[in-house]
Amino acid sequence: YDVRDFKSYMQEVGAMWTDYLKTALQSQNIIKRVRFVGIDSPREYNFRTDRIELKIDFNSRKLREYCYKLHAAEFNEYLRDHWSSRPGFVSFVANNLNDFKQNENLEILIEFYLLNTIDFQELNDDLNEYLECNGVKMDYFCLSDATGCKYDYILTDDCESVIIGNK
Repeated sequence: YDVRDFKSYMQEVGAMWTDYLKTALQSQNIIKRVRFVGIDSPREYNFRTDRIELKIDFNSRKLREYCYKLHAAEFNEYLRDHWSSRPGFVSFVANNLNDFKQNENLEILIEFYLLNTIDFQELNDDLNEYLECNGVKMDYFCLSDATGCKYDYILTDDCESVIIGNK
C-alpha cells in the first residue's frame, strides 16, 4: 500500500470495517452494538496476524438459538471442518454440536454467526473501492519506481531494508 502513516491507515480501516458491520447487522436482533477498540498488531507474525479489536454487545439467548436450533446442521459441519484435530493442529474445542454445548465457547458462536451473516468478500471489495476513490493506490506484493515499473521485493530479517528483485 502506498500509505505514509500506516498506523493511522490501519485505524481508519478498522473503523471502516466496524461501520460496515454495524450497517450489515442493524436489522438483526442478535448483535446489539459493535464498537471499534483498536488494532492489535503483533511484533512477530509467527502465530497470529493483525486483528481488529471490537467490543460486541449481543443477545446470548438469540445467538444460541441461531447456532443450536435454526442452523444446527451448518454449525455442526462448521465445528467438524474447523475444530477437528489434524496433523499440525490439536483442537481443544469440541468438533460436534452435542459436545460443544457442554463446553460452549461464545467467541466461536459469534464467529459462526458473523461468517453466516456478513458477506466479507463484498466488504473487502467495498473497502478497496473506497480506498482507491480516496487516493490510496493499491499495489500488492510489489514496489514501483518513479516511472511505475514494478519490482518483487523481500524484507531483510531485521525488517530494516528492502531487497529489490525482478521486474
